[in-house]
This record gives sequence, C-alpha cells and structure tokens, in this order.
Amino acid sequence: MEKGKSRLFYSLAAIIIFTGVFLRLRLWIFNPGLHCDEASLALNLFDTSFAGLFKPLIRLQVAPPLFLVLSKYFYRLVNINYTPDFSDMMLRLIPLVSGIAAIPALGYLLNILYKNKWIALAGMFLLSVNSCAISYSCIFKQYSTEMLVTILTLALFAGLKLNQKYKFFLLGLMPCFSMTSFFLYPAGFSVLLIKFWKEKKEFFKGFCIFLVPFLAFVLFFLIPVSKTHYSNMESYWSETFALASNLFVYLKLLFCLLFRVGNPLLIYGIFVASIFLMIYKKYKLALYTVVPIAVTYIFTLTRHYPLSERFVLFLLPVVLIILLYPLTFVAKKPAAIAIGIIIAIAGLRGISPVEIAHIKQEYAKEAWEYLVKNYDGKSPVIMGEDFVTNLYYRTFYPENINYYDEAFSGKKNSDKILNFLPERVWYVIVSRYDSKYYSEFAEYLEKVEVLDYKTFELSPEMMAKSVLEIDAPKSLVVKIRK
Repeated sequence: MEKGKSRLFYSLAAIIIFTGVFLRLRLWIFNPGLHCDEASLALNLFDTSFAGLFKPLIRLQVAPPLFLVLSKYFYRLVNINYTPDFSDMMLRLIPLVSGIAAIPALGYLLNILYKNKWIALAGMFLLSVNSCAISYSCIFKQYSTEMLVTILTLALFAGLKLNQKYKFFLLGLMPCFSMTSFFLYPAGFSVLLIKFWKEKKEFFKGFCIFLVPFLAFVLFFLIPVSKTHYSNMESYWSETFALASNLFVYLKLLFCLLFRVGNPLLIYGIFVASIFLMIYKKYKLALYTVVPIAVTYIFTLTRHYPLSERFVLFLLPVVLIILLYPLTFVAKKPAAIAIGIIIAIAGLRGISPVEIAHIKQEYAKEAWEYLVKNYDGKSPVIMGEDFVTNLYYRTFYPENINYYDEAFSGKKNSDKILNFLPERVWYVIVSRYDSKYYSEFAEYLEKVEVLDYKTFELSPEMMAKSVLEIDAPKSLVVKIRK
C-alpha cells in the first residue's frame, strides 16, 4: 500500500514539474523582444567586465552581482555570432532555470515545514501553473531568481543546525543573488534565536560567520549602489510609494497580481484565517511567513522599496505557504479536497495566452527586423527617445546603416530635429516609450511625404484578454521624404 502511494506521489510530482517546464519553455521559445529594462541590463552586461558588475551600473539599473556574473558567464560560454533571437534567449537562461528549479525547491521546503508530501505537491502545482511566475521566468531581470532564493533561504533557515556553519555562510551570500533576502533575515534569525536560545554561544559563532559575506556585500556593493541610484529611483517610484499608504492595496497586489485574480475574496479569507491559525498554533511558521510580508510593507512605507508586481514576486512562495497551511488541520478527505480545489482555481485562473504573458513586449525587435529588411542602404536613420532598445538591437545588424547622431526625444528636441532636417529621404524608428510624442510626430508626418509606414503593436483583441491595466505597447518604422 505504501509503495503504491509513493509511486503515485512521484508520478504526480513528475507531471507537475513537466507541466511547469512546458509552460516556461513555451514562453521562452516564443521569445518576444526585450523591453527597455531588459535592454538596459543587457547593455550593462555587454559593456562591463566581471569585476565591474560588482559596482553601480548605468542607465538606472540595479541587479544582484552574482546574478549578473552568472548571466554574463553563460552568455559568453556559447562563443558564436549571436542573432537577436538567440541573444534574447541566452540572456533569459538564468531566469528560466531559476523559475523551473523553484518548483521542486518549493516542494522540498513545504515538506520540511509541514512534513506532508501531499501539501508539498499542492504547492508545487500552484507554482507550476502560476502565470506571474511563468512570465518572469522568461524575462531578463532578477525577479525569477529572487523567488528561487526566497525558497532556498527559508529552506536553509528551517533545516539549519548549529554545527552546519557552512549554511550560515550560504545565508550571508544570498543577497549577492537576491537583495530581497534582507526581508527574510529578521524572520529567519528570530526563529533560530528562539530555537537555539540555550546554545547562544554556538549560535553567535554561526552568526559571525554569516556576517562575513553579508557585511562585505553591504559595504562594497549595497552602499555604493544606494548612493548612486537611490535618489533617482525614489523619484521614479514615488507613485508606488503613495499607493503603499493603503494596506488593502498592498494585500490586493499580493493576490490580484500574483494570482491575476479579479476578486479574490475567498482567497483573502483563507489567507487571513491561515495567519491567525499560525500565530495560535505554530508561531515559528508565522514568523517565517508573516514577518517577510510585514517587513517588505514597512520598507515600502518608508520609501525604500517599490510596490509593484515584479518587486513582490519573491513573496509568492511565502503566500503559497500561508494559503496551504489550513490543509494541515483537515482530517476528512472531502474537506481537504474542497480547500485544495479552491486554491487550485485561484492558481489556474491566472493562466494567460502565451502572447499575453509578455504584456510588456515593445516590438522593438520586430521594428528593427523590418527596418533592416527594407533599408535602402544609404538614408539616415533617426532613433526615438527609447534609446536603450534601439542601442541593443542595432548591435546585431549591419554597420553600413547610416545612423543619425541625435535621437528624437522631447518637445524641444523633436522640433529641432524634425523641423530642420535637410531635404532628403529619412527613416525614423520609434519605440513604445516615445508614445507621448506620437501626436506631434503625426502632425509632422502631415507636412512630409511618407514613403513607407509600419506599426507594431498589441492588437485590441489581445489587450481585451489581459487583466493588466497598461498602455498598449507600440513601435513603428517610418520612411519619409522631406
């Protein structure tokens, strides 16, 4: 009987992992063009040495140094002439591997916390099909890796013994892969201190080992980066800081965006009930889960951490742990199945078509492919203000393209460029974030002869299917004669 249950468990685990791998690989192979943040990070990767990745980056980019080092190493490992498509896929390799590895890792963590392999299966399933986790597993940013590091950090804390000093060192290294580890430390060390109160001396030795890599990271990376970028980023994220004053908005973000559910009242109820049960029955587990959520919220309130879907993705495993906790109290199988179905529906409802999962696609790659295919070999090319995606993709195309030195950006600059261009044939390539200048650009096009015009954007039908409220991405290529 036990052998049959074990076989069933491993069969279901294999199916769940295969499903997660399939959903992520499908999106990775779909391989939409990089958006501006990805392109900015990619240019930093190309232009910076391995040692330079431990210093502040340019173009307002901040990423954990070892995430960048691994990305650069694997990117350079395949020493061939890259095409834009293959380059994009290689850049997204570490996020993809992180997203896949997070599925069995969460199962391992849940089994440590709950000693129940069926609850571990439920958590693996929810993470496997979660559209938010799938999307960020195929974007060249650190968010998918942060989610994996959350799971690994909690697993290290939960299974740590005082004689395992190397685990203290590994905990100190975690910020090099994910700076959101800071939000987990208060919870983890609180539990360790309670657990090993009678062995304070040994605990203190382990904590000193933890401090070696941790303080090195803070002194030589975090403080210089903060001095370089904090003031600019604080202004950039001011709107999200304002939203954080409402606790309900914060909780809504954890559910409506992480699960892509419009009205998750039932999930709210399970979440709140789970927290109270944890505090009453298993306070150490409450520390592991509630404290990171609270610490993140405090950092947002104090204007140190932005409130956005991708920035709270690292909390998804924590939210799943909380939602699954009531299953430990259910003795009767029908009730357990009912709760499991409710949670599963929340996870499944978030699955979107593969084209929608990458809702931030800017179609810059498609615009450049069209430009190169139709380029006449001599006319100057003016690039739009979203200079980053243009800079990234132009590196893969022939050097004989005649690039114009100035970029079309801003009212004053665009008037200067567009109105005073010499009479001849020109190409203009504009990306998504130039949309605020489309109206004046359209007015300009009325005064000149348009020889060719191609727009790349998400169709209204696609936008209608999305639960995310964002501006429609758009890129365009225009050939004009002045």
